[in-house]
Amino acid sequence: MRSFLIQGADPFDTAVFHVSKEDMVFVTTSAETETSVYFPKTTLKDRDLRILEASSALPVACKPIEIDGKLYYDGGIVDPIPYMKAFEMGADKVVVILTKPRNFHRVQGPDKLIANLLSKKYPKSGRAMDYVQKPTIGSLMG
Repeated sequence: MRSFLIQGADPFDTAVFHVSKEDMVFVTTSAETETSVYFPKTTLKDRDLRILEASSALPVACKPIEIDGKLYYDGGIVDPIPYMKAFEMGADKVVVILTKPRNFHRVQGPDKLIANLLSKKYPKSGRAMDYVQKPTIGSLMG
């Protein structure tokens, strides 16, 4: 993925990205500690897009991404909708675009299987994925 982001048909332009006045944070999950780790856009370096990779590295489908000697997975394991981080950063409104009907509830079976596989190498991340409290629509609106 890294080479595609840098050299693909439409490579990621880090310089243009940094000129943007918009604030952005990439959320990842530490494979070792089961905690969310947030990387501000200023930590994204030219031709080093590991933060982007880590923020989308799905457990079992991808290896964890190493950044500064630590391993990271997709931030959605622990913080699937990082609305609290947005409020901490000063947002007064968060827009969440639903991709499922409002009354949709996930079945935990597939998540449990992935959590068990992840637990074999990274027990804390597997536990975090298994027990993560997914926010409800009401908690986002309240």
